[in-house]
Amino acid sequence: KNVPLVINTVARLRQHADVYLLQVGGRFTGEQEQLIDRLELRRGVRSVAAADETTLRRAYRAADVLLFPSLYEGFGFPVLEAFASGLPVVTSGAGGLKEVGGDAAVVVEGRDPTAYVEALEALSDDAERREELIQKGWARARNFTWQKTAEQTAEVYREFLARL
Repeated sequence: KNVPLVINTVARLRQHADVYLLQVGGRFTGEQEQLIDRLELRRGVRSVAAADETTLRRAYRAADVLLFPSLYEGFGFPVLEAFASGLPVVTSGAGGLKEVGGDAAVVVEGRDPTAYVEALEALSDDAERREELIQKGWARARNFTWQKTAEQTAEVYREFLARL
């Protein structure tokens, strides 16, 4: 998920803004904890190790943006969860993230924290763009339902069986 990039990005943002990192589910590794301490970020980090569905929804509602610079992602459920929660997303283009995000997410290529800082600052400074992304995110999330997934999967099977 590229947690070190998230930590570095938040540390840079905190140099001139009141920004917090909310980590939900799981725990930071020892190396990540050391990085947080080395960057003097401890006061700006909040962590919820165990997250049931209710806690996760609360976290999405409490956040201003989902920063998701994953290095590899098969699909990108956190992006869809953020969209469904009315949360704008800044993400990498790894794996299926660019496809899942479509025009509803800010996609940052590369692994440079500076590019993520710039994307987050631009989004923070542009309320109209934020609202546009929120609206597009809600619409995008409605395209990815379990019902549609089942229907499309069944159609693939039907086409395959028709060729036999």
